[in-house]
Amino acid sequence: MLYQQIARNKRKTAFLLVIFVIILALVCGGLGYLINGEPFSGIAIALIGSLIYLYYCSSKSWKPSDEYESWARDS
Repeated sequence: MLYQQIARNKRKTAFLLVIFVIILALVCGGLGYLINGEPFSGIAIALIGSLIYLYYCSSKSWKPSDEYESWARDS
């Protein structure tokens, strides 16, 4: 049961990240269209920025919180 919840949360997180990147690309594409007259520069900047941000967030080392460690010991 727990592993199913973890897998479901990972799928939901991946889905939300994809939606976030798509919305960011659309917004930046609109801004690029308003500023330069072409949306591709804004979309490229948004995608590169989001990839850098996602890499930065995923490269942080994960350390369980004190609450998790106490829960794991009690189980």
